[in-house]
Amino acid sequence: MATTTSSDREFELEKEIKRQEVSLDELSSLSSSRSIYQKNGNLFFLTSAEKAKISAQKQLDYAKSEINKIHLSTLLSSIKIQYQNQNQKRDNHLPQDLELSHHPPREELPVPREILSSTSKAEFSASIPELVECFFFLLKA
Repeated sequence: MATTTSSDREFELEKEIKRQEVSLDELSSLSSSRSIYQKNGNLFFLTSAEKAKISAQKQLDYAKSEINKIHLSTLLSSIKIQYQNQNQKRDNHLPQDLELSHHPPREELPVPREILSSTSKAEFSASIPELVECFFFLLKA
């Protein structure tokens, strides 16, 4: 049974993004009233160039949002690992008579949900300040 890793998925998404960008360029050179055949699954349907262009743009936006989610997930995983390593180093330097249970409870990490549900590059860029705030919160803890 084959498993798909995030790098395999990322590679496939990058290929899909290139295909959609090429198809958008080709569709842009056509007259908007011209009829073309658009592939849907294994079938081809006659549609206008304008509708095909809108469909290609939606597919491109979706692929970009998926690759952004993969990048975000990878970034958050690496930050989590670094954070855990910092905690281990800090815990190793604690005096023997100091117990960890005396530390005040940590605040819950705010989750910027709009990052995880973003569907376009503009929405992802708009939520970057919240992501930076989240990182600083991790570093402060």
